[in-house]
Amino acid sequence: MMKLGFSAFLFLFTWVFFLLSLEFEFFTSSGKPGPGLFPITIGLLLLIFTGIRVMNDWRNRRTDEGSEGYAGDIGWVILLTFLLVLLMTYIGAVPAMALYIYFILFRFNRKRYVQNAVISITIPALVFAMFELWLNAGLPKGILGFM
Repeated sequence: MMKLGFSAFLFLFTWVFFLLSLEFEFFTSSGKPGPGLFPITIGLLLLIFTGIRVMNDWRNRRTDEGSEGYAGDIGWVILLTFLLVLLMTYIGAVPAMALYIYFILFRFNRKRYVQNAVISITIPALVFAMFELWLNAGLPKGILGFM
């Protein structure tokens, strides 16, 4: 039952995120991607996936005995997400994302250290390329002023 409750909470949170993202333009008047492109797209994808998760958890609610073990995982993700937001200001977005992804994968994808390291470097590099190079939108640089 805890899984269903958590999934329902995420689904409601996603609805709020999606509704807030609709305040931004999807495309500018010149036809370029607007500030709402990514929030709306991400919000829509999150709605789809969290909705599927809620439906699956609803169907399996009677077979989920012993799901109390998820509390530690949820606490771990909340702590790491808090640290991500905090560290973005001090060390910059790209290094903070790399650390965040690595430690999340360290918890949930154990014993695949090389794969976790590759993913932890690749995703922040792609985010950097997309925001800094393609969209020319700044990411937090941190106190050292790089990345």
